[in-house]
Amino acid sequence: MTRMQFPDSLPAPRLQDYSRKLMTAQGRQKFLNQTRSFRRTRSSPVVDTVTFRCDASQKETLRDFYRGSRSQYFEIRLPGDGGLVTEQASFWAPLTYTPLGNQRWDISTELIIPLPSLIPVNELDMKFLDYMQVSDGSFDDPLNSFVQTEWPTL
Repeated sequence: MTRMQFPDSLPAPRLQDYSRKLMTAQGRQKFLNQTRSFRRTRSSPVVDTVTFRCDASQKETLRDFYRGSRSQYFEIRLPGDGGLVTEQASFWAPLTYTPLGNQRWDISTELIIPLPSLIPVNELDMKFLDYMQVSDGSFDDPLNSFVQTEWPTL
């Protein structure tokens, strides 16, 4: 299943206005005499505040993408430790428009990232393939070779 892609025609988030908040997986609900704790999510997600500087057509594209992907996850390139990294995100807050004049806007929102990347995805893939001893699309595993070659003859 392919995930939605953030439109290429839209600018990258502005680094000057970018911030990341770590969320706790625990939530609290207050009742009359007691407080109940519950788990919001299985992991501790992060919420990124992003701002896009858009012209009129980009503003419409972002608005349409926001409306079409409101509850779905999509892939977007966001600032990370090694530059821009691809993250899976979903809109967490509504779009906020700030007019700049000359048909330009700063559009702010919050994105929730359920599983933030600790290392870039391609580096993780390479480490996994090295661990599995995959170099040419196949791997050396005695159990696999037994199942593929000797098992059918038994």
